[in-house]
Amino acid sequence: MSKFLMRFLTVLLLVPLLAQAKDSFEEGNQYIRLTQPIPVSDPIKIDVIEAFWYGCPHCYELEPYIESWIKTLASDVNFRKVPALFGKEWKIHGQLYYTVQALSLDAKVDVAIFDSIHQKNHRLNDPDAMAKFFKVYGVSENQFMKVYQSFGVRNQLRQADALARGAQLKGVPSLVVNGKYRISSNNTGGAKKMLEVADFLIKKERQALKLKG
Repeated sequence: MSKFLMRFLTVLLLVPLLAQAKDSFEEGNQYIRLTQPIPVSDPIKIDVIEAFWYGCPHCYELEPYIESWIKTLASDVNFRKVPALFGKEWKIHGQLYYTVQALSLDAKVDVAIFDSIHQKNHRLNDPDAMAKFFKVYGVSENQFMKVYQSFGVRNQLRQADALARGAQLKGVPSLVVNGKYRISSNNTGGAKKMLEVADFLIKKERQALKLKG
């Protein structure tokens, strides 16, 4: 056999192995398996949670990638955002996030909140400042305060806190896939890479669900 043919065959053998290496990620390195799985929102779908904080610059960096990425997700994937509540301002912003959801405001409002904090240095960390901010979106101060202080919003905060504890969150941004795996930018080397790991784990969970079915 000629040397050229041997090299050609070697390359053919290596190509699928290289592709597999590129698309594979290791437990304990790029993602962590939770010691105890947390509840998912829909057991027949693959649950993906983004834990975030409006005040986090890395979450702000990830946001445009997330918005594009969720448009590519298949119908068997359920994506949801959950605010992390590690400090006083975090809890205030978490309450703000659930107020936005309760008011059924457009996703552009979420982007505007991020921009206000990171581009205009308006922290939006007190109810009066928030109420004024929402006037632009047709929400009166009374309406905002009523929802902001509502039982429903506070109950969602309690659920978010329980979820963060169950997922053993260390920081943000973090992704939790199907209640089993946690991904952080520290482990993946960047916000964008987190989504590649998430795609890998979604595929892994999809195969597992098919075997169960």
